[in-house]
Amino acid sequence: MKLYKVAVALVAVPIIALVAVLGGADLIAHSRERDIARSAAPAGSRFVRAADVDMLIQERGPARGC
Repeated sequence: MKLYKVAVALVAVPIIALVAVLGGADLIAHSRERDIARSAAPAGSRFVRAADVDMLIQERGPARGC
């Protein structure tokens, strides 16, 4: 009977840990994705309309090229 409990624990503990880690990662992802794209964009970047989406453009150096 004791061997059965050990075997169940060896299977159940990693599964519970995996579910906890994946659940935590999902919660973190949802909290990060709540930002509006324009407010979450880095300073100095801009959005360009491309067909049916807005693409974030980040350019290196100053806009005048100097």
